[in-house]
Amino acid sequence: LCLSIGMTLVILSGGIDLSVGAILGLAGAVAAGLLKNGIVLAAWGVRLEFTAAGAVVAGLAVGAATGWFNGFAITRFQLPPFVATLGMLSIARGLTMLWTGSFPITSLGPSFGFLGTGAFLGMPMPVWIMLVLVAVFVVVTRRTRFGRHLYAVGGNERAARLTGLRVNRIKIAVYT
Repeated sequence: LCLSIGMTLVILSGGIDLSVGAILGLAGAVAAGLLKNGIVLAAWGVRLEFTAAGAVVAGLAVGAATGWFNGFAITRFQLPPFVATLGMLSIARGLTMLWTGSFPITSLGPSFGFLGTGAFLGMPMPVWIMLVLVAVFVVVTRRTRFGRHLYAVGGNERAARLTGLRVNRIKIAVYT
């Protein structure tokens, strides 16, 4: 459901994103790899360890960066969303294979596992996460200026541009 919320925003803007699954895989692999192995900065002889929250934030940052790149390619180079996101699909899959060495990352510990299998107030954590994301989605699309601009861009991009909306910024934000 979390991916479908992002895809809904992209579709509302009149676009399409074929790379969401591959970006999810890359972001998840980065988060899991950082949590399990950390990062070694050989030049300084330092090893950085990550908490579950830090690993999740790093994974979200990777996902946002790849989404931003999709939006940038679509708006700056006038690439069709189908083509740009199909290319990112291949790039994200390749980067995931490089990051993991084609091996699964397992045994991430109870703090990370709690996000997927834990419960809070008798309800599974994934349900809580979904409820929060849906609430944010509803508020953003129905109660904010950004939401109104999003519908305007998806309804008629040329008219939205003529009314002074920054269509490229809106598209980049949606893909991010």
